[in-house]
Amino acid sequence: MRANTYLIDEMFQLKFYGGVGTIGGNMIQVIAGKTSILLDLGKSYDIYDKFFGMGYRNYPLEMEDLILSSLLPRELIGNFFIDKREQKPKGESPVDAVFVSHGHLDHSWFIPLVREDVSVYMNRIAYLIYRSTMGKPRQGRSVVDRNVSGELPAFPNINLLTTKAKGLETLELDDLKIHYGPVDHSVPGAYAYALEREDNVLLYTGDFRLHGIFTEKAKSIFDILEDLRKDFKELILITEGTNWG
Repeated sequence: MRANTYLIDEMFQLKFYGGVGTIGGNMIQVIAGKTSILLDLGKSYDIYDKFFGMGYRNYPLEMEDLILSSLLPRELIGNFFIDKREQKPKGESPVDAVFVSHGHLDHSWFIPLVREDVSVYMNRIAYLIYRSTMGKPRQGRSVVDRNVSGELPAFPNINLLTTKAKGLETLELDDLKIHYGPVDHSVPGAYAYALEREDNVLLYTGDFRLHGIFTEKAKSIFDILEDLRKDFKELILITEGTNWG
């Protein structure tokens, strides 16, 4: 898997490892100064189905399968994504932190392979949905160890986020301020992330919709856009386009 790379006004360098021209598989590296983060850790259903069939819940047998099928980007193997049964991270991580938009597997599937000294941030409910959706493995080896009951282990690098009301909360990570808040989607716990650097902001919507049972608890993505437009000199938008032609 090769990344599509873009440089925007020297503020943000973007590497799209997945999610471009297809549904799902979102994995976007954002480099801002000395800070590097990943937005989502999704698997591509198109690639997965091509090589492994419709078994959405189980991992392919070995790390080599993930590499040869291009489900994982080669440049992040060993230094960021690792087989924790057999490997230790090689050198410094090229990614400082990960921000997952929601619990659907096309945005979150590779959480277990992230080296444990890199923090993964996501909504608390989204994490519960992720663990439930992953379920128990089918027969065969897996790159993820599980406990005696077959469940996923706890991940010590998970940081669970919550929001008290509509709007955005903020945390700081070196050269970036990360604003996060709920958006309406088909599952609860979906977040948008706005990455602030100086007078510029990059908004990653994740998956969203404009109707549904979560609308009253989530701010409209267009309202978020309008608020950011007022506060920042330049606004970059990365959005999903599942139903856009």
